[in-house]
Amino acid sequence: MAHQRGRGEWARFCGTALVLALVLVAGSVPATEFRGDQIGTVVAVLDGDTLIVELDGRQGRVRICGIDAPERGRAGRRPEFLAAAATAFTQRAVLDRSVRLEREDGVPDRDRYGRLLRHVITPTGESLAEQLLAAGLARVYRNTESSRRSRFEAIEEQARGRRLGIFGPRGRSSREPPSDDRR
Repeated sequence: MAHQRGRGEWARFCGTALVLALVLVAGSVPATEFRGDQIGTVVAVLDGDTLIVELDGRQGRVRICGIDAPERGRAGRRPEFLAAAATAFTQRAVLDRSVRLEREDGVPDRDRYGRLLRHVITPTGESLAEQLLAAGLARVYRNTESSRRSRFEAIEEQARGRRLGIFGPRGRSSREPPSDDRR
């Protein structure tokens, strides 16, 4: 019996030592700029289309490329219709999970607030932007060109046709992009 217990303790010790070694090695690698396609962990969801992602030991704000979700209502503004639902949807999809961040050629690396502009691919391999659009919890952001824009517009039209989320009876019906003061 004591021999069995010794093996379990040794296995735990080896596992702990391996984790500590990996942490030390990862911490000693110089932090890289968020570039290209990379894997990161979502550590916070600020709203439906803005995340904080940890990558290479650093955290950065990431704005989901090509869409606009309802705003939560900061700086004295009221929250937009379904802002809480969009935030909760994004939390359920990616919070505390690994995601792939895809950079798109021709799209600026960062927006005017310094957030990285990336396509976010969920652990199931799906586009988070497409999921939000399909649920009617985001609209296509038309102020930025994207190779995925026509696909995004088709998904938005399906949600609009089904009157889902922000395209439903209580949502705003305008096809105009949000005012640029939010970007």
